[in-house]
Amino acid sequence: MKRFKRSEGMFLKLKTIISILISIFLVTGCNSKEIPKQQSANNGSLPKDIPGFVKERHFENIDWNRKVTDFESKTGMDMIGNKDKVGFVGPRLEVNQVEKWLWHFWGVQEGKLTVIGVNKATSNITPVFSDGVWTKDGIGGGKINGADASLPSNVVLKGDGTWALLVYINDQLFDTLVMDVKKETKNEAVQIKDKHFSNIMVVQKIENNTTSEEKIRTLKDQSKIEKILSIIDGMKVEESSNEVMLEKMKMQDSYLFLFGNGDHLESGKPIPYSFSVLDDGTFFFVNDNVNSLQRPHISIEKHVELLNDMKRFLKIEY
Repeated sequence: MKRFKRSEGMFLKLKTIISILISIFLVTGCNSKEIPKQQSANNGSLPKDIPGFVKERHFENIDWNRKVTDFESKTGMDMIGNKDKVGFVGPRLEVNQVEKWLWHFWGVQEGKLTVIGVNKATSNITPVFSDGVWTKDGIGGGKINGADASLPSNVVLKGDGTWALLVYINDQLFDTLVMDVKKETKNEAVQIKDKHFSNIMVVQKIENNTTSEEKIRTLKDQSKIEKILSIIDGMKVEESSNEVMLEKMKMQDSYLFLFGNGDHLESGKPIPYSFSVLDDGTFFFVNDNVNSLQRPHISIEKHVELLNDMKRFLKIEY
């Protein structure tokens, strides 16, 4: 059985580290908060009623790294989208929240608009217009806000995560809008009712998606363990997702804090509590209390100075 010891020269891949945060809790059979079901998946196959000009290759060619941005049109109007191609005026989407968008188009004067949504994680394909239709007529109206044409519509998506909206104009693929859709969240706070539960803490530096024996430290000072737990207690957080956590951890180095009991922590065994911190001060939590799993939560603010204070307090120099 592998142990979290410096002598073992352990190199953990990022997905293994995240499994420590998520999957390992399933060993305990502990009660977790119910995760709302995704909308019915069609496993990436095209729905029977989808327009015939929509082809499977259109989905295969999606650039998931090219996400929409906030930009300002030439007339000073704030928009979201792909500048000088497709943009909209309106709020970013949250799950099941119907929003009104004013679409703006460059390089087209009139026509019909078809928008197809596909979820990156589930491959579910769905209409985006809130009334369930694939296509709407009415692109036109002349130049507006620096764009060549526009169209208002109500839009909605019924699952969280990263979505691609394939935009067709007059039956031709025109552009793709990639965006993150969040669950409707309520701000919460980290709560650790019992700060005396742990007599061992392991701190790992995850660098370039791996860790090494030089970047792992085990502490058994009870007062320091309780101090760290007290520091994060009460931190304001909001619900996130496994996908968001994975993507952010791929982009930055991070620190993983693991808490338990006994002489050492064993991989494959339940870990009562853990959290991770990105270099930019973003905290991720997968527990809502000791021995209790929840969907990942992310700190509302970035706490770079707090991370630096924790490192100084623990005399961690890596």
